[in-house]
Amino acid sequence: LALDHPPDPAGPTLAERAQHLFKELIEAWRGPVTPDTGLLTVLAQGALTLADHAGSAHQDLQSHMPLTPDYLKRLPHT
Repeated sequence: LALDHPPDPAGPTLAERAQHLFKELIEAWRGPVTPDTGLLTVLAQGALTLADHAGSAHQDLQSHMPLTPDYLKRLPHT
């Protein structure tokens, strides 16, 4: 149930699909997390916080990657 394509007119609305995905996310985060999952969560939270702050300040998000090209390869997950 992805949000990256237009909804099927006969199916759930975008709001219903978003609510469903949010419930799945909450369930996934209720249990203990592995170090890899914890790292990804912290990175995602940082990205969301950055986007929120930039939006509140009416600033564009960075359009370049400030990290080295091999950064993702060095993370402890596949």
